[in-house]
Amino acid sequence: VTFIRQHPNDYFLMVIDENLDVQEDCDATSQISISGSLAIAGMRSRLQSEEEQQVLALIRSANDSASDVAIYQSRAHGYLSKAPIKKGSVREVLVPMWLKRFPQFDSNGTNEGNSSKKIEDVVFDKDDTEV
Repeated sequence: VTFIRQHPNDYFLMVIDENLDVQEDCDATSQISISGSLAIAGMRSRLQSEEEQQVLALIRSANDSASDVAIYQSRAHGYLSKAPIKKGSVREVLVPMWLKRFPQFDSNGTNEGNSSKKIEDVVFDKDDTEV
């Protein structure tokens, strides 16, 4: 939340695993599991409306039943399967989600407010590696 507030002119793509295992204190044997989608829902509720509109938060999970996906989509903006994604397919998967969330990006790949910025430059770094 703080980071988003510190960057009011930026957009954020978050890919969060549904099952986050967190080690408590310094005890390697003590872990708790946190729901990534619940964490995202909590974050979204703490953001102001205009701040939340800068975020595309996706839940990544191997649990892909219709009911699970419906839960993820109610808490976050979308769902990504844990099935491997080929490097060449990453944009095919993410760009439609990005455009649905941020319709101000036009079909030419530019932001109406900043025509020099392409969608690919916003979503992907030039040094992207295989996912």
